[in-house]
Amino acid sequence: AHKTTRAVVERGIGQLKRRFHVLHGEVRLRPEKVSKVIIACAILHNICKVRQIAEPLEDGDEDEDEDNDEDGGEEDIHIPQGNLAQ
Repeated sequence: AHKTTRAVVERGIGQLKRRFHVLHGEVRLRPEKVSKVIIACAILHNICKVRQIAEPLEDGDEDEDEDNDEDGGEEDIHIPQGNLAQ
C-alpha cells in the first residue's frame, strides 16, 4: 500500500512541476509564502484538470512539424482544448 501511495504522490508532484516551472528548483521565499505558492499551484492545476486543459509539453517533446516552417517562420499558437477554449 505504501509503494502504491508513494507512486501516486510522486506522479502528482511531477504533474505540478511540469505545469508550473516555479516548482522545479529552489524557491527563494519565506516558508509561509512558499506554502501559499504551492497551494495556489495545486488549485490552478485542479482547475486545469476540470476544464481539460492539457499539460505543457516537456522539453524535447516538440511537435514534429515545427522544423518545417513553410509559412514564413511564423510559429503555431497552441490553443488548449476543453471548456475554456469555448
